[in-house]
Parts: sequence; structure tokens; C-alpha cells
Amino acid sequence: MATPEQQQEILSLRERQLTPKQIARKLGLRPAEVKAVIKAGAIETESQRLARGEQGPLIGCWCDGGTYDILFNPKGKELEDEKRSEGGLSIVTVIRSVRPPRCQVAVYLVDYQCLGVKNALPLRSISESGIASTLALLYEAYPEEPEPITLAQAQALVLGGEQYGKSLGFDPHPDFEEVRDFLGEWDGEVPFEFGYKGEPLYIQGPDDDAGEIIRTLEKNVGKGKFDYLLVASDLSFEQGLLGF
Repeated sequence: MATPEQQQEILSLRERQLTPKQIARKLGLRPAEVKAVIKAGAIETESQRLARGEQGPLIGCWCDGGTYDILFNPKGKELEDEKRSEGGLSIVTVIRSVRPPRCQVAVYLVDYQCLGVKNALPLRSISESGIASTLALLYEAYPEEPEPITLAQAQALVLGGEQYGKSLGFDPHPDFEEVRDFLGEWDGEVPFEFGYKGEPLYIQGPDDDAGEIIRTLEKNVGKGKFDYLLVASDLSFEQGLLGF
């Protein structure tokens, strides 16, 4: 077993990019002993980082292609009428490194036309080799491929969406608090407009209390100052004309 002095030397040599086998030969230890010290050091470093409230290095952020086209594509305004009425829901994925090859994934479901953060998944641990398959699974219901976005864009979409939903009277999903800090510090900049043509557009989801949502909009926005689409019995969308 490596002595405390050897453990410090192992970590020092590792910082100089030596492999476990090289370190083992240099210090006269077994490679398995060296790997155990390196792993323990990584766990301790990770624990200290989390205790300071710091997040791991960013691997990447993604959103669905439809949202990217509307909000972040320079030609998005040309697509607004065609795509905004399709749902206004975006899946935003943020992946950070934990201890290579492990990473953590946070997933946010954002209604950027009305409700804000509708759902959030607790942090999941995956291997870096599983990132592609994870993204494929998350976005399999979308016709477009997921699009890489910057962290600032992810923050604007999720944290800005939270603020927009709250301004209309809607709190984010309770699980959002667990993964809010995973997004890091946000400067508050939003390079696009929430809602649809300057007003909220509510499109009913399968688990929504549509009546309560519309009453909340009437109270906080005002009748005639928002639009909505309700799901008909045949599962098609139709203009919402019924009063509540």
C-alpha cells in the first residue's frame, strides 16, 4: 500500500500527465495501487469542488433542432409562423464532466411560449462514451437532430424561461431546484423573445389542467392578451374558444 508520501508523489506525477504504469515503475509500486490513489484523489477533488458550489467542466449543451431554428437561427423569424404553433416545447440538455470518463447529465423541458420550465430530470451519471446514445434517446421524438448550443443560450432558454413563466403566474417544476445550479451563473441576457408574437401562447399538454392555466393567464395577463390551443378528443389541435 502506498505511503502518504507516495500518494502525494503519485498525484504530483499524475498532474504532469504520467500514466499509472509510468508512475508505478518510477515509485516501485503496482499499477493497481497507483490507480487506486489516482481515483481516490479524483473523488476528493470532486467532493471539494462540490462543497464550494462549483460545477464540473462543461462538455456541451444541446436543444432540439426546431427550437434552434426558431430562437437561435438568424433566419428564425422566417420559420416562426410555421413552427411556433407546433408546441413551443424544447428539451435542453447540459452535460458536465465529473471524473473522466464519467459525466453528469441534466435535462430541462421548457415551454418557451407560456409555462416556462415544465419539467426537469434529476442529475444522471453516464460515461462519456454514452453521450451520443443518450442524446439520441432524449430527442428521438423530434424530427430534427439535436443542435449544439452554447451554455449562455442554454441558460437563456431555461433560466429565462423560468422567469417568463413566473411573470405569467407559473412556478417551475419542483424538480427544477435540484438542477438549477447545474447551469452555472447567468448574466441575464436573453437574445430572443418568449411567447408568440409578443403574447403568451398556451398549447395544452396531456397532463395539464387547462382550465386552471387559462384562469391564471386571465388573472395575470388579461383576457384577450394571450392565445391558446386545446387538444380535441381526436388528439388534434384546435383553436381554444370555450370559456372557463
